[in-house]
Amino acid sequence: MENESHSAQEIEKYYKSISTEALIERFEIFRKAPYKNMRIIEIQEFLKMIFLWDSPAILPVSTSQMGSSYAKLYRIRNIEFCEKSELVNNYETEQIVTGISSESASRVGSQKLNESITISQDHLNIVKKNINNQIVSVDDFWEAPADKTSMGRINDEGESLLYTASDIRTAQLETHINSGDFFILITYKMKADQLLDLSLIGTTLIIKESLSDSTKEKLAMVVRFFTEEATRNVGEDKHFYQVSNAIAKFIREYSARDIDGWAHTSAHVEIHNMNRELQKMRDSLQLTTNFCLLPDKAHEKMEIESVQICVSGEKNYALIANLETYDENGKPIFKWII
Repeated sequence: MENESHSAQEIEKYYKSISTEALIERFEIFRKAPYKNMRIIEIQEFLKMIFLWDSPAILPVSTSQMGSSYAKLYRIRNIEFCEKSELVNNYETEQIVTGISSESASRVGSQKLNESITISQDHLNIVKKNINNQIVSVDDFWEAPADKTSMGRINDEGESLLYTASDIRTAQLETHINSGDFFILITYKMKADQLLDLSLIGTTLIIKESLSDSTKEKLAMVVRFFTEEATRNVGEDKHFYQVSNAIAKFIREYSARDIDGWAHTSAHVEIHNMNRELQKMRDSLQLTTNFCLLPDKAHEKMEIESVQICVSGEKNYALIANLETYDENGKPIFKWII
């Protein structure tokens, strides 16, 4: 996973022409920019200035290919409720959902199946009604339409991209799923003989051994800069999405080949307390990674394996319905198991 388009000699020459101190200063200048008043394209141009010195920029842009042998990707879609009153629980008729499957537990990293989730029949009926109203075709299991898309970490407002995650727990964190929430879990798999070409943000860079220690240090600084700026937890400061947007599109320009999307570490997962094995899994794109895919490439190279309706518990989730088929008009039909 390295930028194959430049030789060690070219990389060495480029980074030898700027000092570590000057690189740090440029990063600080970028961080102090008035992003709220800048468009994404202006931030991209600013990035080009940051990395412009004696020759055109050579960036440590990593790319990776993901094929059919890779683990599945997951997307969670929240079930929308029209009014808060629809969420009021009436426990006169209760239904206990127990026996969360071992497959479900393993997906979220849990070993104990001792959690039960209580759902009122009234609440369940409201969920069924909302599902029936909101899910009208297979398109509802893919990317959001452009006219309903707000700015996200990689996409601009009105720009439709497919956001997925490497594991279900990360997908839950990204979509702010809490205990008691109902959600739709979509599982994708790669089609046979297809590969996704991904540009990597915030993963370990394999650096050429022939490079000097000074250049290796500067490359690591650049990777860390992109990681921190593109994957920060923005909270209420949504304007920082303009920065991650600009970085993703900037990195795309310097990828060694055309890409189908981006992979980046989730900003919602605390990684500083990970043990060495979990860190290794994260760096090899097996855990806590988001995959943001160009829709045409996602449809061309991936397919839906399953669609499930679930309810979240404190540590696990329970499956309450499976996509069974489609009617003559293409409307999804679910089989409810409770």
